[in-house]
Amino acid sequence: MGVSGLEPGYLAEWYRGDLTDEAVAAMVAALRSATGGTPGADATVRLVVVLAVPSDEVVYGLFTAASALAISDVCGRASLPPDRLTSDIGAWVARVGP
Repeated sequence: MGVSGLEPGYLAEWYRGDLTDEAVAAMVAALRSATGGTPGADATVRLVVVLAVPSDEVVYGLFTAASALAISDVCGRASLPPDRLTSDIGAWVARVGP
């Protein structure tokens, strides 16, 4: 499976009780920094979307990459090792807007 025709998709999950807007924004910033835009970042891993579900105390991150190991490495550099990482994720993004 893939993500809208991109590389294979992976779903990372983090179980957190501190899901404030600020906490999620900090997670996203750390993941974005680890996937590009900074020296040493891994441009082969793409963060597609992050979904926070405070009522379930979970954050989901949808990535594309050549391997699960690449995502584990990126998340480790962001100090956010996933509690669960699932491979072979398919995602189809609906059009946003009118």
